[in-house]
Amino acid sequence: MNNVLEAKGLTKLYGTTQAVAGLDWQIPQGSACAFLGPNGSGKSTTLRMCLGMTPATRGTCQVLGEDAWAMRPQTRGRIGYVSEQPILPPWMLVGRLVQFHANFYPNWDSAREKKLRDLFEIRDKERISNLSKGQHRRLMLFLALCQGSDLLLLDEPASGLDVAARRQLLSLLSDFLAGDGKTLVVSTHIVTDIERIASDVAFIQAGRLLECASLDDLKEQVKRIRLPRDLVLRAEPILNRAGILDEETNGAQHVVTVREFSDDLGHALQQAVDNQADVLNLSLEDIYLAIVGNKEAVVQ
Repeated sequence: MNNVLEAKGLTKLYGTTQAVAGLDWQIPQGSACAFLGPNGSGKSTTLRMCLGMTPATRGTCQVLGEDAWAMRPQTRGRIGYVSEQPILPPWMLVGRLVQFHANFYPNWDSAREKKLRDLFEIRDKERISNLSKGQHRRLMLFLALCQGSDLLLLDEPASGLDVAARRQLLSLLSDFLAGDGKTLVVSTHIVTDIERIASDVAFIQAGRLLECASLDDLKEQVKRIRLPRDLVLRAEPILNRAGILDEETNGAQHVVTVREFSDDLGHALQQAVDNQADVLNLSLEDIYLAIVGNKEAVVQ
């Protein structure tokens, strides 16, 4: 499978502060990647470097087969982007801005524009400076979804949206992914939303990429194991082989989260504890907290 994005050693320094630290990242074509991390972890900076909007201190990034800083206009026209911060010109009327965008993107989808106008409450005669935060966000999403993009990068797209609007957005993103070879990257802190459409995940903290894998693989490998407290010593060698992410004791029960669970390991564990271990599946949110919650928050 081809990668639509390949970053190698991507690093960004602001003075002596390292915002992104030697990041290697590949995004396969046709995937939906959830890019997750705490506020200030480097998500937005990474996306801007990958788009050639913020210069990298070191490292390279190829997007759709071209260097991020030397992309041809035709290639940029295949990429849709919604930033975390409002970036639309406040002095323009909404209708003029839509027309301006449509003229710049050769694959602009007029049929989709008509379909989404009512859903996104697009009012042509409204001045952008008068829009609320939620209206501004909806307008940016509307523009991105109408561009006919092959690659769509969304930075905190649900910010400022209510629950109903977030559900509509997920449905529209699912429609986008149904297109041949369409690829989606979503930076978000609302993990429960993105789990419904994500095929891949990348966890970042303090500028370092902690994990990059398919969601199915992570759910197969990251497990929570509950066993009687008095059997922990018997289980400990096996649990250590699985890579302990987190553990705690609750009364007579000991609960351990492991990174590298497998059927063979599970069989060995049950033999060691006389089949008294419960192996629990985890949500993406639980996996995220287990992996990211145990790392240092400061880049050294």
